[in-house]
Parts: sequence; C-alpha cells; structure tokens
Amino acid sequence: MQPGPAGRARAVAALVAALALTLVTAVVSEAAYTGSTSTTKALSTGALTGVHAPSAGVATFTAAPAGPNTCQLTWGTLSGGTTIADRYEVSDAGSGSTVTTTATPVAGAFAATQLSTIETYRLSTRSGTEWMSAAGDGRTATCTLSGGASISAGRHATCAIKADGTLWCWGYGSDVVTGDANLLTRTSPAQVGVATTWRQISVGQLQACATRTDDTGWCWGDNWAGGVGDGTTVRRPQPVQVAGSWKELESGDSHSCGIKTDATLWCWGANFTGQLGLGSFTATSSPSQVGAATWLNVATSYSHTCGIRTDTTLWCWGANWNGQLGDNSYTPATSPVAVAGSWIHVATAGAGTCAVRADHTLWCWGDNWQRQAGSAVPGDLLTPTQVGAWADWASVAIAEYSACGLRTPGTLWCWGADAFGSTGQGTFTWASSATPAQVGVATDWRQLSGFGTSFCGLRSGGSLACWGNSGVGATGQGSTAWSTAAQVGALTTWSAAGSGGEFTCARKTDNTLWCFGENETRQLNDTNDPGRATPTQITAGGGTAFSAVSAGFAHVCSLRTDSQLYCWGSNVSGQLGRGSTSYSESAARVGSPNTYLSVSAGTSHTCAIRSDNTLWCWGANESGQLGDGTTTNRSSPVQITGTWTQVSAGTWHTCALKSGGTVWCWGANWLGQLGDGGYVTSSSPVQAGGSTAYTQVSASGYHSCARRSTGTLWCWGDNSYGQLGDGTTTGRPNPTQVGALTSWIAVGTAPWSTCGYKNDGTGWCWGANNTGAFGIGTTSLTNTSPVQFTSSIIGGDVSRTGRHTCVIKSGGTLWCAGANTFAQLGVADYVATPAAVAGTWKS
Repeated sequence: MQPGPAGRARAVAALVAALALTLVTAVVSEAAYTGSTSTTKALSTGALTGVHAPSAGVATFTAAPAGPNTCQLTWGTLSGGTTIADRYEVSDAGSGSTVTTTATPVAGAFAATQLSTIETYRLSTRSGTEWMSAAGDGRTATCTLSGGASISAGRHATCAIKADGTLWCWGYGSDVVTGDANLLTRTSPAQVGVATTWRQISVGQLQACATRTDDTGWCWGDNWAGGVGDGTTVRRPQPVQVAGSWKELESGDSHSCGIKTDATLWCWGANFTGQLGLGSFTATSSPSQVGAATWLNVATSYSHTCGIRTDTTLWCWGANWNGQLGDNSYTPATSPVAVAGSWIHVATAGAGTCAVRADHTLWCWGDNWQRQAGSAVPGDLLTPTQVGAWADWASVAIAEYSACGLRTPGTLWCWGADAFGSTGQGTFTWASSATPAQVGVATDWRQLSGFGTSFCGLRSGGSLACWGNSGVGATGQGSTAWSTAAQVGALTTWSAAGSGGEFTCARKTDNTLWCFGENETRQLNDTNDPGRATPTQITAGGGTAFSAVSAGFAHVCSLRTDSQLYCWGSNVSGQLGRGSTSYSESAARVGSPNTYLSVSAGTSHTCAIRSDNTLWCWGANESGQLGDGTTTNRSSPVQITGTWTQVSAGTWHTCALKSGGTVWCWGANWLGQLGDGGYVTSSSPVQAGGSTAYTQVSASGYHSCARRSTGTLWCWGDNSYGQLGDGTTTGRPNPTQVGALTSWIAVGTAPWSTCGYKNDGTGWCWGANNTGAFGIGTTSLTNTSPVQFTSSIIGGDVSRTGRHTCVIKSGGTLWCAGANTFAQLGVADYVATPAAVAGTWKS
C-alpha cells in the first residue's frame, strides 16, 4: 500500500539523507509498469531515473494461463541501483491487490490464482521504504483464462470434473443432462463414461457440453432443437463429439455456443428468440459462426446469450423481455448488440445478466423482480446497474431468483430471493435482498456456478460444495427421501389431489383448495412469492369452495361448487380461456356464467365439459390438440362436435369419452397415441379402437390409456419405458390390454409412465420411475408390468410431467413422492448453507 502525503514526504526525506542525494536527482513516484501489453519491451537508457533504475537493456514480464484459475507470471532481471530497488512486486492492475513480492530484483516466476476470465497484472520495483521511478514507463501483462469452469450447476442437474480428469454428474436424469444412459435421477455423483481428460463443463437445462484436454468438444442431452450440435435432433443420453477444435463450450436451455481455439464464436440449437446471434430466428443443429470477431468467453441462458470479445467489449443478443440485453430497451436482437464498458467476466440466467468490469465493479441488468440484479426496487433494469460499491469482484453466477459472486481474494457473497436456501445464509424464507451478504468466512472460493435455484462452488484444494434446491438431487447430497412416498403435513381431511409440472394442488373435505410448489407463473394464485413449500389456500372470484381441480404443466383450472370454472397460471398459449394471452396474477372465470361438469388441464391447453355435455377446448393447438379441425391457438373456448361425458387433455393430443362409451382422440399421433391404428396426426376426433364399453380415458405426452366397464385396462401409443404395461417396450397404435385383470377402477398417465387403482384400494404404476415418482423407495427406468406403490387409496392423480405423484389415502392423509424441485412434495428439500460433495475435484 502507498503511504499518504505526509508519510511520503517523510520517506523521501529519509532517502535523501541516507543517500546524500538532492530532490533534483531523486524523482519519487509510483513505479507502475504500465503502458505496454507486449510480452517484451526494450527499456531505453534514462527512461527511468533514480538510484534503482535499470541500466539499458531488456526486461520482460509475461502472463499466460497455466491451468484452471491459474496464471503463470514470469519476469526478467532489471539491473541497476539495487540499493533502493531491492524487490519486485506484482499486483492485480484492476483491484490493486498484491499478488506476490520477491526480496531481490532477479528473474522470477509465480503461479497466481485468477478468479476472473481476463486479468491484467502490473510489475513494479519497490524499495524498502518508498516507490521510486519516473512516470511514463513500465510493464503490464494480460492473462486470459478459458471462460469455462470445471463445475457447472444446471437447472436440474450438476456436473463436475474430478482431479483425475474424470467427469461426474448428478440430478434429474430425464432431462438427459446427467450423461446417464438409463436416464436415472442421481442424488450423488455418478461417472460419465471412462474418459480421464475432461477439462471444462457446462450444464444447461436440456443439454450439457464439455471440452477435453485435446480440445475436442462433446455434448449430450434432449436435442429436440439440435442443441447437442451433432447435426441431428436425435436424443443423446451420452456425450457425442461436436466437430471442431474448442477452447470453451457453454449450454443454455436448448441452445449451445462455443469458442474455438482460433477465438471464433459458434452457436447452434433453438433460435426462437434469436439467441444464436445469426441475424435470424432459424434454428440449426450444427455449429454456425457468429460474425467475424474474436471472443474471450461466452455465457448462455434460456433465451439470450452474451459474450466478451478479445477487445474486452461486451455483446448480448436474443430475447429482451426484461431488458436482459442491457441496451435500454425491450427489443430483441438476432445479432450481437454492444453493452458499454470494458469487461472481464459475464454470466447469464433466465432473463438476467451480470458482468464484472475491468475495474472489478459488478453490474447487473434485466430481471430484478426478486432483487437478484442488486437493485432494492423490484422490476426490470434496462441498463447495467452497479451491485454494491465494491471494486474487487472477480466473477458472478446467476440462478432463477438469486445471484452469487466471488470477491478477491476468494470470499463468497449472495443476494436476491432466498429461494430454497439459494443465498446460502442458512435460511429458507423466500425473503429477498438487493444487498450482497457474505456466505461463511472462507476466503478460498475459486469457481462458482448457478442455475435454477441452486449453486455450487469450488474451493482451493479441490473441495466442492453446493447449496439451494436439492429436490432432484442437484446438490449431490445423496438424499433418498424423494423416492419414498412421504406424508404432507398431519391433516386427515384431504379428499383429492392433482399434480402439475412442479407443483401440487389438493382439495380438502370442506371443499377448500390448497396448492404448493412452484409459483413462477402464478400457478399457486399467489402474487407474493416464487413458490411455497407448504399448502396455500386458493380463492377464485371470492369463492373458496371447489368441487374439482386439474393441474397442467404451469396452469390450473378448477370448478367451484357452483359449477363455475376458474383458471390461473401461465397463459402464453391462451390456456386460461380469457380471450387473450396476456399475463394475469389471479384466478379468473372462463367465459360467461356457463356451468361445467368437469375440466382437464393439459400441458398448454385446456378442455372442459359443460352441464349440457358439450365439449369445449382452448389454448395451444400446434398439433391440432383442440380438435376444432385447425392448428390455430385459441384463447377462448371452441366447441368440439358431439355429446361427451369425460375428457383428458395431454401434451400434444387429447382424448375424450362420448356418451355411447366410445373413446375419441385428436392431435399429434407420432407414436400412435390416438389409438386409431395409424400414425397420422389429426386435428379432428378419430375413434380409438372399436369398443363401446369405455368408462374413463387418460391422455398424456405420447400414450393414452382407458378403462372399460369390464374392469379391464387398455393402453396405446409410445412404449419406450414400458408405460403400456403389456410386458414389452413395443409401441402400439391400437388399444392393447394391460394384463388380464378385471379389477381396475381408474387410470392416469404421465409422459413416460402410467398408474392405476384397483378395487381393493391398491395403487400400481408402470413405465419410467427414474425420479422415484412411484414412491417405492427405488428408481428404475423401465417397468413393463405394474408394480405396487401404495394401498388404501381414495383419490389422486398422476403428474403431467411424470416427475412426481400425489395420492390421498383412505384415512384422508396426503402422500407425495418423486422430484421435489420446487417443494411440490409439500416439504422444503433444500440445503441452506454450502454442503460438501464427496470427492476431490479439479481446481
């Protein structure tokens, strides 16, 4: 640290006296070696003055990456007046903090810990009592590390590289990002393949990508939009190579980007918001170059991308719903737009962006509704806003509702909403704060990653710790509670339950309705919090009495006891039936005071039967799932010709029961889920089989099931995981009987599984159980025949996503099992302070 003016004067006087010099010949100033970014610079005679100045000759100062978070600094000898210049000091040019000091002015080297992507170091000569030199000459060197990290927390899964170069992942398996060929959910690390040369990893929502030490790039995942980058849209549960020589790969929701070893930027995958930066909305399943610039690092999120170029300028593109592009607008961009300033690190997530400037100040913009962008006033931030007043930030990571950052020399700080303990403060309150709060007292944090509602951080020495949401094993704590059915609370007054995407709604015997779990789209009809771990009562139009409820992926529809229909939650496709797709935070009645008998909420559409047995549908219709003969979305109910008694809305298709006992289906038929013997999609109802004895039908993602009056159960469509229950994994375009039993009384379907109830009160499931949704204490990917999961059931439903299941037992108790990402099991499954993940990890 430099002395103040008085101290400086005293030091000068002491030097003058000791050396018998005059102030005319001893020029005092900071010996900051600035002004040169070259690795070698010849010093001219007389360029520095004072007794410690080097003689004419060459002095070097270089900085180069030496591994993860490490920069190798090297300098040559400066000869001259060694009486005063008795040491070198290397410091961080941004924060001014000392990196190393050597006692003699000789050639040296030092491995500096570097927390940001880009860092400039300063070499100075120092005497024992004062800095001395003339102004105007010196040395700086910039060290640029890979923007990637050896740990990465995705939305529902986490991956990390061990010290031996092996890759390990854990979390939700069905998103295909854990690299598990069996798609099993893992609550503790499981190795991916056998390679021992992994270097950098990035986990998104629907795919993950990683590089190896030979600069090869590898991706895996759902790949529906080509986010894996192998030129196909084929699901890849295990790593496949991406053509090219790669320095860094980054995964978003359904798109990926990477920087090649020649510093060019390439992106691929979904492009519905222009997130690929290619000047269009056209998706591509192979890497496509973004402009002609060269890049240092890139960050991807759900729908936008940001990157830092080699000239330290920051650019963003894609969706701009919350101002996440930082250009003072809500206008999306299909090509990169500049964000003013000079930057050294950037992070993106959801609809927000944070970045560290070259002066080590931290700035955020975009979504700030939970104060995760560091502003005390909730709302959108259209331009970068500084987080705190510190100037020692090194890196930052963003999750759904919160953010965390590392400050020099390695302290950890978090802010935003304390969703499932994601701020690491040891609490779970959903409270939000714009002020960063330190997590613990450790000063050796080296890497940081966040996504969804959890974070993971790497500390020096190779220890890894995670915190936040652990509902699908994403924090790696080895919990098995999710795979065994557990009671929700102690009440004995529950009468019916319905499971949605990441939430649950259940009705009590007094007809009140209660929901818990995720609330991102206000599916809990609660405007205050992003979610609830305990049941919250629902009110619709001033009424609190309900006769039925149906939960879709992100919306809910329920019948009041006066037969009025109310819906709430997501409305992006018009699935709330309000005549628009506008966002609303409260339940609203569907249409005029029509009276309804039943309702079924699908993934993004809704169907309901009125009191006159007419059938009406609304919402998403891209596959003809509304049954009105078109593929046009409808934000108001449209009638489906016929007289109907029951309906079930799935993901891309719908099935319903006519009064004569026949089953009719419409919509997508890619895997035979319409049951008409073929695979042709239909936007109008087609009959499933020829029976007239059906009494109930259930439609889901890719298959359907129905019960006949004889008590037999029949299923058709996709059978990849045994979800048809016929003892095989062969798909069936026609109804096929599930065993020979005649005791079935109800059936429910999820995308990859089926559950049914027998007349003895026992519950049975078959198909995929990779998240433990069967509640039997184990997980398995394929079950081709029914397995018993509980007994004495009086009511329940099967999750529309198949990730969790909730049922009511005969005693009126509510039981849930499966994934618990947003506390949809009615218990807060979280880690509120950093908890270690077993192993020694690459640091």
